[in-house]
Amino acid sequence: MEENINGTYLNTNSYSINATYCTPKTGKKDNSSLITAVHGIGFNSQYWNFAYAPEYSLVNQATSAGYDILLYDRLGTGGSSTPTNGLDEPQAATEVSILAGILQRARNGTLINGTSFDRVVAVGHSYGSIQVQALTAQAPELLDGAVLTGYSTSTASIVQFLLGAAFEPAARVLPNTFASKPRVWLAAGSNASIVQNFLWPPNYAQGAFDVAYAGGDTVSLGGLFSLASVTANATRFTGPLFVLTGERDLPFCGNDCTTGDKVTSVQQLYPATSNFTSKLVNETGHGLTVHYTGPQSQRDIVQFFIDNGL
Repeated sequence: MEENINGTYLNTNSYSINATYCTPKTGKKDNSSLITAVHGIGFNSQYWNFAYAPEYSLVNQATSAGYDILLYDRLGTGGSSTPTNGLDEPQAATEVSILAGILQRARNGTLINGTSFDRVVAVGHSYGSIQVQALTAQAPELLDGAVLTGYSTSTASIVQFLLGAAFEPAARVLPNTFASKPRVWLAAGSNASIVQNFLWPPNYAQGAFDVAYAGGDTVSLGGLFSLASVTANATRFTGPLFVLTGERDLPFCGNDCTTGDKVTSVQQLYPATSNFTSKLVNETGHGLTVHYTGPQSQRDIVQFFIDNGL
């Protein structure tokens, strides 16, 4: 272990990233941006195409409003590559580089059948929001706007989140799904862990929980160790920014986002933003999509892009 966590690691590896690109059947919005969605810990890209009911899906909400949307499985989840080295390789910096590469290729036309996108926006959830935030600081020219969901500047309750997850090797927790995963790839230890960390009873349907549980995915030790390593002041980002967080979010608010300025203080990272907006979702935990309020949260994301001419 000491060998892995001391010093630096130069990652020159290549990875296969599984992605899904969706377009409106009819009525594509003129001059619309490509929405790129980055999921968080415990899920894969299907978090954005949540199968409980059509209105819970950001894909459905976005395409119905005339937007193209790209969602992808982060490293080690879904159909994307799983590094056997789960400590050094799949850290936050690697994942931010993957996101940057995807957006660069979307812009230059080498990602989707030669189609180039003049305008690109991103929406993240939780760890995905951490990565989107990092990109607005490192390469703001790649994004014309961003939405950070399940996010704040407070990390005081991250330890509570990690303890509540009771992470175990994914191959042990869900052997039928993750039998081939190396032991450094983890999954939540129980149903109770998922409820504690992601939900706020009774504001969700049992059927929605069942969908979330069935679609659960893994996280690496390297990812957990490096969660806070990429956050930075985005002084050169001039696009609009929207922070959307459940008022009962555990990891970023300790189940109470209503006291203090945990969410609104994100604006301090964005001195040049053209429009900073934040919203707390009533009686909602960290996993916004799964709650009864999920459909409205998806509508709010899409409406933010519409209102800002993106």
